[in-house]
Amino acid sequence: MQIDPNAERHEAALRGLTLTFPTVYYPGHPLTENEAKFVSGAVQYAVLNAHNNHINRGLKELDEERKMAFKGGTYSGPMDEKGKKPAPATVADLAWDHQAMVDERLANFEPGSRVRARRGGGPSVSKKDPVAILAKRIATDRVKELMTKQGRNIREAILTPSETHGNKLAEIVAAYMERHPEIHDLARAQHEATSTLRSEDEDLSALAA
Repeated sequence: MQIDPNAERHEAALRGLTLTFPTVYYPGHPLTENEAKFVSGAVQYAVLNAHNNHINRGLKELDEERKMAFKGGTYSGPMDEKGKKPAPATVADLAWDHQAMVDERLANFEPGSRVRARRGGGPSVSKKDPVAILAKRIATDRVKELMTKQGRNIREAILTPSETHGNKLAEIVAAYMERHPEIHDLARAQHEATSTLRSEDEDLSALAA
């Protein structure tokens, strides 16, 4: 690959190192056949990786719902090989149109940004924003609590596809967060309290004989 010695360079982090990397492509840069294949492959990898992460979240939620139903004596689904606990959820248990979801992620893909999609499983939450993550967790727990009290099927909500989110549960959680913006204030207060505790350097030796 030909590199322009005068190309603009930017910082790149690697294992604690700070390196500089030259700009390889500029707007309007013509691509060779191999370069085009490489760029297309990079886009494919980013989109499929994002969808795979979404699948993992869906399976985790479904496993949690199976566990709760089993403890509550209402589980009637498949059991593991020993017949002692619910079988782990599989991709086949997710009633999703995976091709449509991948196509939508690709349509919404913007190089240089994190892959997002309207079916991405609820309100957009940055992995670097602990308050937003905590707010979504609080809202999800509250929605599940209300659904249980109202006799609504949480597992069915997880398995039901949504036009705007990955599944119906995520759609309800997003609507609940819009109805109750104060959840963010609660999450921020909890996060700050936790951060304060973590920042304190306490001697625990005197707490136990």
